[in-house]
Amino acid sequence: IKTFENAVRDIEGNIDYYSSNLLLGRMKFVELNASFNKLVGMNIVSGTDSVVVMRNGYLTFEAHPISTEYAEESTAYFSDWLSEKNINFLYVQCPSKENPTDNQLPHGIEDNYNLNADNLINGLAEKNVPHIDLRKNLSADFENYYSRFFKTDHHWIPETGVWAAGV
Repeated sequence: IKTFENAVRDIEGNIDYYSSNLLLGRMKFVELNASFNKLVGMNIVSGTDSVVVMRNGYLTFEAHPISTEYAEESTAYFSDWLSEKNINFLYVQCPSKENPTDNQLPHGIEDNYNLNADNLINGLAEKNVPHIDLRKNLSADFENYYSRFFKTDHHWIPETGVWAAGV
């Protein structure tokens, strides 16, 4: 049985979908908004989950420092459990969009992705968990670190995934 509240949510969802995805000339509004943000020097895109425009034009997300203690303990426990069963384990630290040796974040935005990853890797090393840090490999293997990511989001380009599998 559909409640009144569910019916209202369905209507709101339809209105939102049609007004945001099927609006005539929608892309012109998106482009106009992007041009305005660039003109006024806005580095965090409004209406998003803290999307940050880096100095090189790439987009990323703002991250906050976190405690890695639970992840360290859980990963170490899993590694030990697999070892008891004679199963090899390797933790792979994937690179984030932020190059640890070439900070392109705007003034006032901290690179907490790499800070969090450093803390996790250090904790795993203390617990003797086998690991590899692909951030170092990416910096060493490619002259342009950022070119290994899509410009508009945090994902790797497909070739970067193939490279990572080879490493």
